[in-house]
Amino acid sequence: MSFMHRAVMYVTRKKGKSILLFLVLFVIATFVLTGISIKDASQAASTDLRESLGGRFTIYIDMSKDNPYVVTERTEPSDGGKLSINSYSTGPLISVETLESVKSVGGIKNYYASEMWQPHAENFNLLRGKLPIKDGYENMVNAIAVSGTEASDFFTARSIQLSEGRHILPKDRHVAVISRALAEENKLKVGDSLKLGIMDSVANQLGVNPRNKIELKIVGLFQPTGEDQITEMTSAYNMIENRVFTDIYSQAELFNSDKEPGFSEAMFFVQDPDQLNFIVEKVEALPSMDWKQFNVSVDNETYSQAAAPLNSLSRLVKILLIIMMAVSVAILSLLLTLWMRNRVYETGVFLALGIHKFKILGQYVTEVLLIAIVAFGFSYFSGNAIAENVGNALLQQQLSRGEPSEQTGTVAVSSVVVDEPIAGTEALDSIEVKVTSRSFVQLYLIGTLIIVIAVGMSSVSVMRLNPKEILSKMS
Repeated sequence: MSFMHRAVMYVTRKKGKSILLFLVLFVIATFVLTGISIKDASQAASTDLRESLGGRFTIYIDMSKDNPYVVTERTEPSDGGKLSINSYSTGPLISVETLESVKSVGGIKNYYASEMWQPHAENFNLLRGKLPIKDGYENMVNAIAVSGTEASDFFTARSIQLSEGRHILPKDRHVAVISRALAEENKLKVGDSLKLGIMDSVANQLGVNPRNKIELKIVGLFQPTGEDQITEMTSAYNMIENRVFTDIYSQAELFNSDKEPGFSEAMFFVQDPDQLNFIVEKVEALPSMDWKQFNVSVDNETYSQAAAPLNSLSRLVKILLIIMMAVSVAILSLLLTLWMRNRVYETGVFLALGIHKFKILGQYVTEVLLIAIVAFGFSYFSGNAIAENVGNALLQQQLSRGEPSEQTGTVAVSSVVVDEPIAGTEALDSIEVKVTSRSFVQLYLIGTLIIVIAVGMSSVSVMRLNPKEILSKMS
């Protein structure tokens, strides 16, 4: 008779013991499955959070003395006024080609670069604010030359949204995105053109021809998502409706720049914040970048703060799982040890018949496993019922120990203020805990390990004896 057959017979014959063992294994399985499900859910939520928030690093012009391109000019007015100190860099800018080169290192999902500039509105009128502006400055445009509007913090922060047309793309030339209100004021639509020029005073200051003009095609219209807060101190220049987004090539062309069109600062968004430092190392190794001119700053604080409760929860659950496994082994070992005392004679007979100790031990393990298979299966329902409640209760405990979970990003753009949660942080309020097939496989693996250890510990005192010693003890 095989040990498998003997195990089945023992389990069916000892119904009372089998039922008691079933209940013990059912409780153990429920707790272990709950812990595994919470651990898996917290890890999945952390992964989703990484993808949603990401991380970012910024490449910018280093204006310290370490940059050999930095020039400092001191101007002391002849009338005894205050000393003026102006510093600027004569080094290369971050071109669109450089942006694409950095993105090609991998792991970077997008980038955004911008430059503020002040052209003059030639064939359209700006909306009027309450603070009057005179001397020709009333038509000065608060323009932003961008690498692309879709990744602009104005749009990603949802302070404004595209209502018609398309975004500006990295290699666009002579295009603009304006507000719907500005378009309606000037009876313009997508496909029409804007003409920008330079004020005489600005042209003289920069040493460019004041007659320079440039025509831009309107490719998109935007509108603010928040209420426009116009005060007595709001001028036309500061109104979000008067802001004009352009490509970087148009700015350079209008100002007759002898440099390759580019930006002084660019922000790159990575897919996985855990890989941020590794990606930055790859970027710093790019031979196309003049690192005498540029520096890099890393920012994954948003992800770190948002993920902290999830990481704490994951660590807590891992510790609880280890404790539960240890307690389960102790309880199961104690129960089986008490039962093993009643099976000393049976073990001695098996050994006297020449049955190997490992086969006897295999029978005892199989007996428990047969019951465990059923108990673990029933734990699916109890685990599903309590896992989510326990998981979210533990998460709330971690949230209450750390910083407030409701992180709110206040985005101020000119006179528009939008108050809303940072994207992705709402996932911290709760996690979705489900018993998955992966959780079940882990349960059976951990459960089998617990059973093997418990049976081994409970049987060691008997298994180390020979048949003669066992039978003499019985007599």
